[in-house]
Amino acid sequence: MMCSMKKKKFDKEAYFKKVVAKENQKTGTAIVFWIILFLVIWFIVGPISLSVQKKGFNFIKGTIGSSEAEDYCADSWKVKSAKTDFAAKKAFDSCVKNY
Repeated sequence: MMCSMKKKKFDKEAYFKKVVAKENQKTGTAIVFWIILFLVIWFIVGPISLSVQKKGFNFIKGTIGSSEAEDYCADSWKVKSAKTDFAAKKAFDSCVKNY
């Protein structure tokens, strides 16, 4: 007994619909991935880098412009009128910081 096997006819339209559907699904997943990555960078990495930049800028500003501030604050009234060395140092540091 021999069964006759019929070949299935290849349906190009159905095949390409499946391929397009899979590619659309991949594209949607990629878009979601890039959106999440952008949000992580924007809300987490961004503020951290800004704070590091501000600290670095203040450090550079403090080291470059400190000689003028030190000269000015060494002669300031608060530093000269301090009764103890500790109070003079605090007054000097406050003056340099606010210069």
